[in-house]
Amino acid sequence: MARVHRIGQKKTVHVYRLVSGGTIEERVVERAQKKLYLDKMVNRGSSDSEDKDKGMSGSELLKSLQFGCNAVFGDTSQNLLPSDDDIEVITNRSRTENDSAGKLKGGAAQTTDNFDAEFGLKDTQSFGGVDFRALREEHTKEKEHSNIPSSIRDVAVHWAQANGESKEKRDRKSRVVMVKGNGSGYGSAYVPVLASNNYELENGESSVFDKELKGKRVAATSSRKKEVQKFAHQDFCQACGGGGPNMLRCPRCPISLHLHCSGVGDPKFFACCSHHHCTSCGKSWTGASGILFPCQTCSSCFCEDCIPKKGVRLLGRCDRMEKLGYDSIKKYAYIHCSKECEDVAKEDFGWSPPRRSKRECPPEMDFSHNFANNNDDDDKKVQAM
Repeated sequence: MARVHRIGQKKTVHVYRLVSGGTIEERVVERAQKKLYLDKMVNRGSSDSEDKDKGMSGSELLKSLQFGCNAVFGDTSQNLLPSDDDIEVITNRSRTENDSAGKLKGGAAQTTDNFDAEFGLKDTQSFGGVDFRALREEHTKEKEHSNIPSSIRDVAVHWAQANGESKEKRDRKSRVVMVKGNGSGYGSAYVPVLASNNYELENGESSVFDKELKGKRVAATSSRKKEVQKFAHQDFCQACGGGGPNMLRCPRCPISLHLHCSGVGDPKFFACCSHHHCTSCGKSWTGASGILFPCQTCSSCFCEDCIPKKGVRLLGRCDRMEKLGYDSIKKYAYIHCSKECEDVAKEDFGWSPPRRSKRECPPEMDFSHNFANNNDDDDKKVQAM
């Protein structure tokens, strides 16, 4: 409103300040009235002396100062919204401040002379006829008398009580103890020392079991050990086929190799045989998508990308490895990588390709009873012709 007049507006400016009854807005307006009234009472002496020269007494000045709203719509305790007709009455520019129309009551403003500074402020805890302060206090009392835990610590206490255990408080223990420091060079009769370091050299440091757990028995957790597959090793070299007493045994499978056939100069550098990585690209079992294709006869092994396209027979399970106690299909699918390897497997290992048995033909089934009528009709047609 002030900005409108500053820019040179000379016409009448209508300003509507709407305050909702029964809300915090009404509480703010009431506080502003009290503060304005207090300001006028404090500065009343200076105002009277200045106004005497103008021919205006102090009582006349107090009557001229107004507080509050000029009009009140309806009952503020009902919290009713105005209709379209009520809004037209409120915004009627031809209506004066003292006019009353319908639910609108004019002349509601107070002056400083008849203003009651001791009136109580609007209770913002009541709305729509409901006292929310009383509801909140009742809820607080119910919460205090209920068994609902209010913190994590209370949850632990309730849990211990439900299981029949006593939740004792932890004994408070200082981490620092004072020991006699005579002759230590510390310059004091007592020296602060960590409790964990306060032990005698003859007896040694106290164990964690005695220091932390105070002698209480704790159930030992059974650590699940990785199962180690037990298998026997073959008595010949996988690369050259020869035997001998001093051969390197693969720790992962039953394969045995001579030192000069393994490709390592020192036995301590032998980690595994060549069946555990691709001999073409070097991929391990994890790098080859979880499967490798070792040859049953020779020391070659292939991944899915490097396996030969022709002359390969897929075996899957290797009976020779199974007899030695090794699970041959856990990570691998055995093959014959060439015709020569397959011939050696037939001669040395007694391998033979699986025979394909011919399936017996099912017995003949007679369906003539389903076509008997049709055949008779056809015969009659042929005889008639």
